[in-house]
Amino acid sequence: MKDKIIETIREKNLLEGCNGLVLCISGGSDSMSLLHFFIENKGLYGIPFVVAHVNHGLRAESDEEEALLKKYCIDRSIPIEILHAKISETKPKGLSTEEYSRNVRYEFFNDVRKKYGYTHIATAHNADDNSETLLLNLIRGCGIGGLRGIPVKRDDAIIRPLIRCTKKEIYAYCEANGIEFSTDKTNFENIYTRNIIRNEIIPLIEKINPSFGDSVLRLTSSAEADDEYLESLVDLHIEEILQNTQGNELPLSYLQELPKSILYRLVRRYFFVNSPKIVLTNKQTNDIIYLIKNQATSKKIFIENFEILSQYDSLKIIPIVDLSAEITPMELSSGENSLGKIGRIILSEVTVTKENRKNCLPLGRSFAVRSRKTGDCIKLPKRPEKALKKLFIDDKIPQNIRPLIPVVTVENHVAWVSGYGSDENFLPEVGEKAIYLEFKPS
Repeated sequence: MKDKIIETIREKNLLEGCNGLVLCISGGSDSMSLLHFFIENKGLYGIPFVVAHVNHGLRAESDEEEALLKKYCIDRSIPIEILHAKISETKPKGLSTEEYSRNVRYEFFNDVRKKYGYTHIATAHNADDNSETLLLNLIRGCGIGGLRGIPVKRDDAIIRPLIRCTKKEIYAYCEANGIEFSTDKTNFENIYTRNIIRNEIIPLIEKINPSFGDSVLRLTSSAEADDEYLESLVDLHIEEILQNTQGNELPLSYLQELPKSILYRLVRRYFFVNSPKIVLTNKQTNDIIYLIKNQATSKKIFIENFEILSQYDSLKIIPIVDLSAEITPMELSSGENSLGKIGRIILSEVTVTKENRKNCLPLGRSFAVRSRKTGDCIKLPKRPEKALKKLFIDDKIPQNIRPLIPVVTVENHVAWVSGYGSDENFLPEVGEKAIYLEFKPS
């Protein structure tokens, strides 16, 4: 199994540009194997790592498992960060325990990454998890993207070194290396859809094809190659469209010539880039495609806070935003700062790296946030100083969106603008302790 992990890391360049790893360790066989691998092969990669553990507070055994993992790390001088999540007490209505727990975990893992100034997060997803995810995606109804299963590497540098290792191989690895691990008994209870797939459906499939896991890996690998090719075509068309776009008006005649497979992806990509909170449904995407292909000038589509219509040779995507909305000026403090309906700004102390430096400001300063004011300017690195008004116009940001972009000031000087980064005059140096800023829109 060790050779399989090394080969996966090499083939997929999982540690390319990595200056440090956050290892997500639950205490189960998968994650303990992941931790053991990086302990035993620390010299091979020369990369520092920290263990991140979430105690969900959902099971009686959770505290005991936390204590065992904490002792394991302390005995080996491995840094460990622990979150007591209290899922049942904090879960909002309308969100499943699974989904909320996952959101809490990944937010914590990212917080640990920022704290240590590291670039990568490693989870212990394995080949069996990949098979379960593929079946879940099929049941829900998916396209080629869903057939990719669990990505071995995400754009945000979350990596899965064990993705080719089966559960049987992981158990054998633990036994061969004397690795103690905890067992979550709820995994054997059919209380979640994934558990039913794991405990009932996959064993039936394996009676027909004992090599089902290998078949899934071949399918996901093939789907990944096809999906990446189609996405590369979308990249080219997006670039061409942006060169011919006026404000929020997309060239209708250009869109009409595209095959549906590309147009479908392009429409979803455009919305994701311009409004990341909106993930178009299949019906919404097809409604927009119908509007493009049929040029129904009398028809309008409303999605979230957007109005979409075709007019002459343009597909217009118009944000519906209260023009009077703006950010109420306020002082910022460490941690999370609410901007009301607009969103929130999070300030956290980090070690400056090349990757996070763009959004860092010096320690020991007082920060305030507000909307853009007349005369505001910013000097971005390697660029001439420019008025924010000019910057927003050049980047085709709609006029009614501009007041909703947070501007952070230091002694009334613009120091940071969401989406652009810090003013060159306020940038701390790599290696220094600093304040990292992050805006999360509502």
